[in-house]
Amino acid sequence: MSELEEQIEDAFDSAVSALLQAGRSLRAIRDKRMYKEEHSSFEKYVHERWDMQRRRAYQYIDAADVIEDLSEVFEQKELPKSESALRPLASLTRIQRIAVWKASLENAKRPGRGTVEQAKKDLIG
Repeated sequence: MSELEEQIEDAFDSAVSALLQAGRSLRAIRDKRMYKEEHSSFEKYVHERWDMQRRRAYQYIDAADVIEDLSEVFEQKELPKSESALRPLASLTRIQRIAVWKASLENAKRPGRGTVEQAKKDLIG
């Protein structure tokens, strides 16, 4: 069983790494206006190239920002395992993100969006 659990953990780690890379790449394309070569706006770019709505692209970008902040403090195995768990942290400052994530880890081994939202409500309001 431990071998299967290691495979699951590796899959989660790979998913977080992929999410981070996708968010960073989308941010670079947006910030450097690289989309302008073939598209009139970032929104059109993500829709036409990736069949993605603007909101979803920004969720990936926000997730990368949050992961970068949390990675400075937490080990890989402690990082969020899904993009949805990161969403409640996107609007917070770096310090707040770290505090809320720490509280989330104290409440659950693998915090999901609900746990993070509750920790945010408890700490930030």
